[in-house]
Amino acid sequence: MQIQTAYLGTPLGQKQSQIAGAILAAGTALPKQVLTSTELAAEFNVSEDWIHRRCGIDRRFVASEETTTSLGSVAAANALAHSSVTPDLLLCATYSPDRILTPIAPRIASLVGLGPIAAFDINAACCGGLTAMLSAFAFISSGLFRNVLVVAADTTTKHLAQDDLNTRMLFSDGAAAILIGPPDEGGGTLSLKAHRFGSDGRKFDYFGADWTQHEKARPTVRMDGPAIYRFAVETGVQILRELCSDAEIDPSSLNRVIFHQANPRILRAIQEALPIPMDRWPGSLQLGNLASASLLYLFANEFERGVTRKGGQLALVSFGAGLSWVGAIMEVSRT
Repeated sequence: MQIQTAYLGTPLGQKQSQIAGAILAAGTALPKQVLTSTELAAEFNVSEDWIHRRCGIDRRFVASEETTTSLGSVAAANALAHSSVTPDLLLCATYSPDRILTPIAPRIASLVGLGPIAAFDINAACCGGLTAMLSAFAFISSGLFRNVLVVAADTTTKHLAQDDLNTRMLFSDGAAAILIGPPDEGGGTLSLKAHRFGSDGRKFDYFGADWTQHEKARPTVRMDGPAIYRFAVETGVQILRELCSDAEIDPSSLNRVIFHQANPRILRAIQEALPIPMDRWPGSLQLGNLASASLLYLFANEFERGVTRKGGQLALVSFGAGLSWVGAIMEVSRT
């Protein structure tokens, strides 16, 4: 599969170098219920090894009493607890809001005590967390907002058919949040050096959940697993190469590479195709695919480990339904 690259992102020249922000705080949230591969194997009468070979995931977090809104609120509150800064915009990345026709960002803002600030949702599927993060940088750099709280939350498991092992072994529920302020606001400053956005609507049917007319029935996910796998690997490799070309750096010079955690099998295939030392890639969190929260959850973990204070070049790449993709290379300033 060759993805089309006619428009993946317009070079911004000098203006792009001015897009920057400081990471002030981060927070995460996971449901209480854990679904192990042992339990799935027994339910579907297959071996744990069969599941592990196909996805590399040993446990998943499944929302039962939790909602997308409640998980997002916990992650947001955890981030705000580590900073005295009050955001004036809340962006929520989600493709599984708790109700249709209404964004959940205003509700999250209210639940964490932010009052009537600007708040809206972004639906970019698994690209949502990174899309919202880059949007926050752009809003801050333009002067439209000073501090932005980015929340990514999804409860994909509520939309999985219980008899579909192929999707149930892959997805988890969870949320992550990062608070971003102007450069040099007191956290590690990230400056945008290259970016790529893109989509291929011809592959729209590879993943999704159609609306149903059955009363009280939730739409359930349909997925073309082999096609998604090929898309993820080929797109992930190509976008990272193009980002490095745009930024005029060699991939091996990247200090950290943060990829969408679709599953360890996809990540291994991408790693094997690129000349980047393995110690530059964060280890798999073994959480399952957290959809829009996946990359942001990993980024929050890296932030807690001090990665945004160490300097160097940081790459971030996501891909997902639509089909869609987004990537960026950020220069990390030492603090």
